[in-house]
Amino acid sequence: MPIEVTVQLPHIELIQPLLSLCPALTAGPGTDETSYRVTDLEAIALAEDRYGSTTTLTDEASALLAAHAAEEVLWFADLDLPDRLAASWNYALGVWRLDLVRYLKAMARAGQAEIVLRYAHERGDWLYELAGWTLDYRDPAAGVEELSVVDFDGGPARWQAAARRVNGGAVQATYERFSQSGDASSGRSGR
Repeated sequence: MPIEVTVQLPHIELIQPLLSLCPALTAGPGTDETSYRVTDLEAIALAEDRYGSTTTLTDEASALLAAHAAEEVLWFADLDLPDRLAASWNYALGVWRLDLVRYLKAMARAGQAEIVLRYAHERGDWLYELAGWTLDYRDPAAGVEELSVVDFDGGPARWQAAARRVNGGAVQATYERFSQSGDASSGRSGR
């Protein structure tokens, strides 16, 4: 699996309009008996992958996702990465359609649900990057958003970063770098 983008959610109906407009998506059982997993989201999530392959959406699918453009979501800039890592990480993940994350957040809020979006990139048997959004609105008065990323570069984890926001408040960011000996150094910031 070179690149895989998936969504885990409790009710498939939450994103039925998207499934209807994008027949290439595959929906099936999730990791437990009460959830669903949607796969083959790469063409919707990524306008261009790290290898330069581009995709376009139908006008209908673009309009569906763009309808939630006002949603504020955590993004890679919220991770507070050192400049050299931020530049390489943006390249590593390709060009994302931010509107997909906004759409999923709106659906989580409307359905009072938790929706998890995951990106994984591996080459051969080696994991290179992971990224994930958790959009938890099971309690609508205390919505929680989390974005986490881990860089493996084909070996053990080199670093990880996360950003968290509760109920639209300040973003809390963490960054942790791992040395070859397994020691970690970390930092926190709040914005």
